[in-house]
Amino acid sequence: SDIAMEDIEDLPQVDEEKIKNIETVINGLVSFYSDTFNTQDTFEHIDAKEVATRGEGMREGIHALLELILGCVINCSDKVVYIEGLQQLDPATQTEIMHVIQSVMGKYSEGISVGDLDESSIAHTDAATP
Repeated sequence: SDIAMEDIEDLPQVDEEKIKNIETVINGLVSFYSDTFNTQDTFEHIDAKEVATRGEGMREGIHALLELILGCVINCSDKVVYIEGLQQLDPATQTEIMHVIQSVMGKYSEGISVGDLDESSIAHTDAATP
């Protein structure tokens, strides 16, 4: 399910604004991952300019951002709310998202358990679990 470019035309039109917005997101991710996983990764592999200007690296950059954001979702204090939302998705989409979450957790969560999260986790996670 690719994003149609015409669906995102209401985003900032000035490249500098777009780049700054994406850099702000990346900086927030750096801070979250540093605080949560004690990592010093700066996510330099994500090129804000490529993403913002729809360059060659846009798809890879967006994919990397989504992976990192999903890592935040399942490790934040409001994870139950987000997991409940994910539970509303169709099973195939839940499985895809679970694979992405497992991948990012494998990279950053050394020693941190993903809890009940497995391939069917989103569909079967007890929403009351902290």
